[in-house]
Amino acid sequence: MRGAFDLVWATAAIPGAFVGGLLTLALAGRGRVRIERTIGRARGRAAAAGGRVLGVVAILLAVAGAIAIVTFLLLERYAQ
Repeated sequence: MRGAFDLVWATAAIPGAFVGGLLTLALAGRGRVRIERTIGRARGRAAAAGGRVLGVVAILLAVAGAIAIVTFLLLERYAQ
């Protein structure tokens, strides 16, 4: 079937989302430290805060996806 997605594709996306979320949190933290070090002269406080929020959302979505896939696999295994 053309255009269909398998569970393998979803499983491959979860680590990417998790690593991307961690990277976003690290970069947002570096930005926040830079702003604090320059006593607010460096701009981007809102961008750092937004990056932090997006990083947390990415990590939460990755965890939710992992839980969904594990649940699916367990249900599929014990349904037989």
